[in-house]
Amino acid sequence: MNNKITDEIDFKVVDQLHAATLNFSNTSIELKKMYVIIIGIAVPALLILNKQNLDTSIFVVLYLLSVIFWLVDSFTYHHQVKLRLIGNKKLNEIYNRNNYNFNKTKPKNFIIDPFRKNEIINALCNSSHILYYLCFLVNSIGFILYKFDFIT
Repeated sequence: MNNKITDEIDFKVVDQLHAATLNFSNTSIELKKMYVIIIGIAVPALLILNKQNLDTSIFVVLYLLSVIFWLVDSFTYHHQVKLRLIGNKKLNEIYNRNNYNFNKTKPKNFIIDPFRKNEIINALCNSSHILYYLCFLVNSIGFILYKFDFIT
């Protein structure tokens, strides 16, 4: 097949992968919004049900919400990385087919390092999840204070 046609097809595939990656990115943002909204509803609701008294159930619910949303958001992050790797591979194929000259040095990768290690750990532990880490930390501090009767 002609290189020009193959390049056009690969560029279309890269565009579609980029659109899918953006979709996962938007989903991640929406998950964070939903997480904050659900916490904003769950905590007051549990306080009302417990007649304005703290209870272990509040902390357990916050832990569960944090873990569930963190895992789902990690799933979306993992798929973003996978889609970027596929796009990177396609761009490198175009580069290799045409022997482009980018300032006489070939870029190692256009988007992301294909030899990343510990993909699961990278998906679970990245800066986009700081909201979950902070909520987990604040909840843990609150739970410790509650258990040692510093707050009631």
